Amino acid sequence: MKYKVVGWTDYDYNGFKEMPSFNMHAYMTLVREIREKGYRISGYDHQERGWVPVFNTGEIVRMTQRGWGGLMADALQFEQENGYEYSIYGVGGEVMGFNSDTIYGPEDIELPKIEDICDYYKVMLLKKTYESLKSGNNILRFFVTYELSHTDPHDRLLLQYRDQIIETEILESLVVEYGKENETKILNYCKNYKYYENSNEERIISIIDPDHPFDSKAERRGLIVRVVKEYCENV
Repeated sequence: MKYKVVGWTDYDYNGFKEMPSFNMHAYMTLVREIREKGYRISGYDHQERGWVPVFNTGEIVRMTQRGWGGLMADALQFEQENGYEYSIYGVGGEVMGFNSDTIYGPEDIELPKIEDICDYYKVMLLKKTYESLKSGNNILRFFVTYELSHTDPHDRLLLQYRDQIIETEILESLVVEYGKENETKILNYCKNYKYYENSNEERIISIIDPDHPFDSKAERRGLIVRVVKEYCENV
């Protein structure tokens, strides 16, 4: 995902959706924005003074004051003698002051289309997997690569068999250690996953690594995706 910070808003404002997963790509985008602009935003500023970041996905990130202080520790990179010294970044008090000039609502920001900023990944399916998918099976088992397991929400996964493509939107990436307990946990999570309250109207597909790992200490990876559309590549 090609993240960008496009504005700031109030902590208690509910006009934007919360980012479902504050992944490393989004995190580092925010860190770089703070560095480049020279901001010194405290946890108090973040929660009380209108310094909640708005991303180009139309989503916001709200953090605890200590969590925000930790982010500032990454952004400013002062020498830290006692571990993660989030307290030295003004977590408990005002630093930036009230953001009176750039507190935005959705009507104030022209957001790009998700299709134009997300990354696309393609997986060529075997015939039996494609037929299982077309028959209505919503839990598929094939190896999820390291790259795919670190994709961002909203990125697109193209499942292709010959010239037939099922375009899906990635909702969540999953990584757990192998083991019977985690196997049950990840399956139950996938079966009960809800994209939103009316997600029964959407087709949600879970993709999970096969049962037998090559390495006894390996990770089991998975993806939860939403079907966006189906089409023929040559049309």
